[in-house]
Amino acid sequence: MLYLNKYFSFRKVILVIYLLMPVFLFSQVQERGIISGKVLYKDGSPAQSVTVYIPKTNLFAYTDEKGTFTIKNVPLGNEYLVEIRVFDQAPLTTKVFAKEKINKIIVKLDKNEGISLSEVVVVRKGKGEELKEKGYAMNVIKTQEASLKNIQTIELLGRSSGVKIRQSAGIGSEMTFNLNGLTGNSVRIFIDGIPIRNYGRSFSLSSIPPSMIDRIEVYKGVLPTEISEDALGGGINIVLKKNVSNSLITSYSYGSYNTHQWDLNTTFRQPELGLVANLSSYHNYTDNNYKVWGDNVYVTDPETGRINYITAKRFHDRYGASGIKGNIGFVQKEWADDFSLGFMFSQMEKDIQTGATMNVVYGNRRTNSHSGLASLQYKKHHLFWKGLNLNTFTTYSLTYRNLIDDDSHIYNWLGQRVKNYQGEEQLNPQGGEAGIATRAENTEENIANRTHLSYHFTKNHNISASYFYNGFSRKIDDPLLPQESRDALDKRRYNKHILGLNYEANFFHKKLKTNFFYKSYHQNVSLTEVTTRIHPRLGYTINTQKHEKKIDHQGYGAVVAYRIAPKLMFTTSAEKAIRLPSATELLGNTSDMVNANYALKPERSTNFNIGANIGDFYYKKHKFSSEVNFFVRDINDLITRGVPRETDDSFSFENLGKISSKGVDMDVHYSFGNSFFIHSNLSYNRAIFNLEYDKAGVRYFQYKNRLRNQPFFTSNTHIEYIKQGLFAEEDKCTFDYNFGYTHWFYLNWENLGSANKTIIPAQPLHDLGVAYTFSNKRITLAFNVKNIFDIQVFDNFALQKPGRAFYGKITYSIQ
Repeated sequence: MLYLNKYFSFRKVILVIYLLMPVFLFSQVQERGIISGKVLYKDGSPAQSVTVYIPKTNLFAYTDEKGTFTIKNVPLGNEYLVEIRVFDQAPLTTKVFAKEKINKIIVKLDKNEGISLSEVVVVRKGKGEELKEKGYAMNVIKTQEASLKNIQTIELLGRSSGVKIRQSAGIGSEMTFNLNGLTGNSVRIFIDGIPIRNYGRSFSLSSIPPSMIDRIEVYKGVLPTEISEDALGGGINIVLKKNVSNSLITSYSYGSYNTHQWDLNTTFRQPELGLVANLSSYHNYTDNNYKVWGDNVYVTDPETGRINYITAKRFHDRYGASGIKGNIGFVQKEWADDFSLGFMFSQMEKDIQTGATMNVVYGNRRTNSHSGLASLQYKKHHLFWKGLNLNTFTTYSLTYRNLIDDDSHIYNWLGQRVKNYQGEEQLNPQGGEAGIATRAENTEENIANRTHLSYHFTKNHNISASYFYNGFSRKIDDPLLPQESRDALDKRRYNKHILGLNYEANFFHKKLKTNFFYKSYHQNVSLTEVTTRIHPRLGYTINTQKHEKKIDHQGYGAVVAYRIAPKLMFTTSAEKAIRLPSATELLGNTSDMVNANYALKPERSTNFNIGANIGDFYYKKHKFSSEVNFFVRDINDLITRGVPRETDDSFSFENLGKISSKGVDMDVHYSFGNSFFIHSNLSYNRAIFNLEYDKAGVRYFQYKNRLRNQPFFTSNTHIEYIKQGLFAEEDKCTFDYNFGYTHWFYLNWENLGSANKTIIPAQPLHDLGVAYTFSNKRITLAFNVKNIFDIQVFDNFALQKPGRAFYGKITYSIQ
């Protein structure tokens, strides 16, 4: 059972906020009107499929074959910058004061030079698109439409080219990311540029709803220096929403396996003061009681010892997580473009159903955590003089985690306690289900600062410096240990400093864009390792050993993009990359059954990407674009998860010689008008063990083998059809279909065994969804079916994921 009662007061706070915020924001609702008009070329011909967008309100429309557009529900009494996005040109805007019920404008374009209105000013593209045009190999995932559907954040990521999400079970389970053949901590995860680990386990990609996210940036291989982290295979940056206009969006979803998901996002702005307040909250719960079957799901007859294979329900895998996050500050002031203070509280409780494989079943093992975080952000363009820009972001977090494993009974897949042939319950002599009985407690402190200072000393030349600091400490304890062992435990400390320098230059009217960078990495680690053994006659024996370690490394690289034609851009990037061992890899984590490995070396890699962005091409209502990226990774000392111990199911991380990874990603986009969209991608990589001999001169049997238990070919196709005016003039109905495919791969090294090698089978997954938005634009109903054909889905070591599932969702918004 999940013990959520002790968080009852926390949930009441969320409920009160949820009930009061709509009342508060209803008092702020303004009278609304329409901005409509035409976008024409100077010769009078209509500009078709041009996007007309109002950034302040997030409202937009597309021009039709006559060049006309209509944007409804625009709050009246304000002046807006209306952004005109013309094909592959930089976004341009014109000012419109919305004071009437219907406000009309006419925009005239030059087919070569763009907008002809004199008052138009250039507006910068979104940060993700801007970095992409500089040559970084990356994907930018928008979440605006996805937030209305029954789609989790990790599902959105899994649909992106080159990304494979690997979960050990259902919602809330352990997950790793495979990006271009690299996995685990080689791929760093960030929230607003700060490592996700600083936010605590309870605030994870399993719990963050898409409605809290503005966009997701997926970097393949090379990270920009302003993120300033060590990442070998790239990184995923979750950029949270920070709206600057009054709004409220809340949704509730219910589905299979008793899954409940609720979220709330609100914003209040006082324009005269420049005051902005944001509040977000979520609550997720699921039983995760889906069916499992196969070679690892069986019960043993205690009298005959016969194994009977069964189809069983997961009976001990419930998960609950809640969180609340807020910001208050000032924007667009003379002394700051953005100054804000933030807070976050989150909690999570989870049952643990299996060990490293489904052969090991638990019936009472569980974990919980709760976290608190405070943040400060300051951003200012033209700090002391024109062109000097500063952006600094600091977080402090405190996280408590607890692992409870003090039940010595052994359970089977029917949820029964295992008995011997005499009818007596079998017990683990060490006192716990996974080994020695424990109530391990970890208290973690994390402080991080990311500072980026840039100077545009000319229009096309920019220098910048970035600094990232992360201080981590963990106090470990276990009330079930002897007092002597508890007294020997000390704080485990981990400090990291990363300095980045960057020079950016544009040439040939910005057709050629270049970035050259240097990074310096420094790490300090200290821990006391305590080893406790139980002797039949002597009792406990305790050994302690103090470890201290310093690591210093340098890296460098370059990113280049050249637009050879208006609709064709070549990109390339290269980097000597370093990835320092993480706190968990070095210091271990008793809550996750991870043993310390003080001897771990940093990962080192030479990364290279070359790619092309093609389009957008238009023919009448048809639109087409494509992206392709080839990559090479030459890796030394890759840090990977070791094989679990048979005695207690714990493991440690280890270095894995030399790895070579080569492959390709491809994306294709097609749309017909504003109603039909297809996005398809594929990713192929060949990651092999590339070290021939060990230190003794013995040849490795797995030399030139693909990495074990690693998928190497994935693809995804998403089709969406939008029907306007289905039942009413202003309503919208969206139908979508998604097909995801993972090719079969070997569970172990290819050379092991000559026949009947264990494989993870091919996994074709089909999802369907429909969403209907009423004509008032405030209520959206959605229904989704996932894994329609109930395919058996595996990721890690034959750990089965959920089968067919149904979900319904209602979303209410005021904007």
